[in-house]
Amino acid sequence: MHEHDSHSDWRALLVALALLILIAPLTFQVAVARMPIEVFFGFGAGVPAMLPLTVLLASAALASAGLFRRFGAKRRQLMIVYMVLLVGVPLLSRGVLFYIIPKVTWLYYMAALRPDYAATFIQYLPGWWGSGDPAVLEGFLYGGRVPWAAWAAPLAAWGSFMLALWLSVSCLIILLRRQWILHERLTFPVAQIPLEMVREAVDPSGRARVTAGAGRMFWLGALVSFAITFIHSISARIPGVPYLPLVFVLVPAATSGPLSGMGEIRVALPPVIIGLLYLLPKDILFSAWFLWLIHLAINVVSIAAGFTVQEGSLQQRFLPAEYQGLGCAFALTFWVFWTGRSHLVRVVRMAVSRHTDPEAARDASAYRWAFLGLAASFGWMTWFCVLSGCRTTVALVFIGLIVGYFLYWARLRAETGLGFLSYPMDIAFLMTGPFGSAIYRPQEVVTFITMRWATFVGGGETLEVCSGNALECYKIADATGINWRRASAVIGVGFVVALIAGIYATMTGIYAHGITNTDAGSGFFWPALYSRTDAEMIYSTLTNPAPAHGMNSIAAIIVGAAIALALGLLRLRFWWWPLHPVGYLLTTSYGMIFLLFPFLIAWVAKVLVVRYGGLRLYRQTVPLAVGLIIGDLLNVAIWSLVTQFSSLHSPTEWWW
Repeated sequence: MHEHDSHSDWRALLVALALLILIAPLTFQVAVARMPIEVFFGFGAGVPAMLPLTVLLASAALASAGLFRRFGAKRRQLMIVYMVLLVGVPLLSRGVLFYIIPKVTWLYYMAALRPDYAATFIQYLPGWWGSGDPAVLEGFLYGGRVPWAAWAAPLAAWGSFMLALWLSVSCLIILLRRQWILHERLTFPVAQIPLEMVREAVDPSGRARVTAGAGRMFWLGALVSFAITFIHSISARIPGVPYLPLVFVLVPAATSGPLSGMGEIRVALPPVIIGLLYLLPKDILFSAWFLWLIHLAINVVSIAAGFTVQEGSLQQRFLPAEYQGLGCAFALTFWVFWTGRSHLVRVVRMAVSRHTDPEAARDASAYRWAFLGLAASFGWMTWFCVLSGCRTTVALVFIGLIVGYFLYWARLRAETGLGFLSYPMDIAFLMTGPFGSAIYRPQEVVTFITMRWATFVGGGETLEVCSGNALECYKIADATGINWRRASAVIGVGFVVALIAGIYATMTGIYAHGITNTDAGSGFFWPALYSRTDAEMIYSTLTNPAPAHGMNSIAAIIVGAAIALALGLLRLRFWWWPLHPVGYLLTTSYGMIFLLFPFLIAWVAKVLVVRYGGLRLYRQTVPLAVGLIIGDLLNVAIWSLVTQFSSLHSPTEWWW
């Protein structure tokens, strides 16, 4: 790498950090204080995320413009800016800092409203978790000056835990990076979006430009997508404009008889979903819709035969779907480490050996730091739980499950891109659901439920998005010639700066408005709903320590793991086997009741394109899919700003 490139990279990092600091208050205003319907699924967060991609598109367009051409950045510098925003901006969303920081204060507030809550669990809240002082609560709820002194210890505690959780997963990703990117060659569907969108110019300057040879396909997709979503958005605000639904009920749910096992069948056709699914591997697409149809058929036949299926998690099954998905996730996480065991052994040997080659020595040093970072961060999170009242063994199991969950979901993103789906099981339920809460101390139950922000994944708006985005950054760095050690430093600095700026913007924003005066804080949707109901969950778990699901949950975990392993082994044994274990995991998610037809449409389109046009035609249609994604996200960006400065503000609802 030339010295000029090195200086340009660090200038790009400074630009990215400055953007993070400027974006922090903007994100709070748009994604929390006054939230338009389009932002319900993502502004800074989301998979893919709107804000980083919009900034990347605008930067590349400016770099190509005549006025800015002499200052035009190269593709690698734009990707450095994008990587920093990709990892840092999700922290600023309503599902991360806005959910984490007020969590304990909400518990104190709910306890003040319900004396039975206060008598049951208030004494188990450590003082350094948060303040229950009435003056702090009043400003928190209705606005006022930020009492920084009262918040100093809680912010330091939870901020350090968030940093440690992200660091531990990032260190594991560093150790497994080469296995996933170079050896297994995972597809990284979401990482394809910025790589396809921004190319280097063919002239010697190497400046970045928007799209390459297939630029017309990109802009066609963007135009069609933007037109559809713009009409949908404006019709939701202006009654005179005919409504263009992106989701509709195809088959209403039957109330009785065998067909009741099918439930309600809906169709969701937003362009961003169609474009993203088109980038997925064909076997994932086929497995998802085919196994979902198998699931519905089993329900119908079973009810017709006189059996009873259980209702729950938006699905009907013999065994709880959420625990089947959990067993599947456990099996696939084990599979990840098992298939990568040889690589991990090589990494350990490399880290403990001496090397004469300078490049190998630098890699070995980086691996050693990764092992040290993993040990230190995992140890701090365990000690955090011990200080909160947990036994050491319980804390080790709890933190181990969280880190393993986060790691696999980063891998799932890299393999399938399906981080926007919500999965119904989280670790807090796992700790208490199968065996009940009687085996735990009250402080442990309070810790499990209070930390639900770290125990569930999916939906594109939880802390795991940052880990998944970090893995995507390594793929982007590999594709653009950025050294992986430099990429680690860039995204690490970006995360820390975003955490500090995000905490400040969130605290000042909450106390400027009052949390009950914000759209995200007063609404009856996630995470505001969880913030209110977690107190009830703690109360009910402590007062009724019986298992929530008992042996059914244990059986479901075993069945889910067995099916996932069986599908994986069949894929290894028979080259023609079409079903992927991830497809089974997808059938346990919330989103499949909406996405049956999008999966089917994307699979049919991809099969036809490859069959009749070959891989060459497929590569030419990928920019069209990327354009569908970008056009939809540009609509989000425009309406996010219009909503802030106009009266065109419709009630917040999700198009799903």
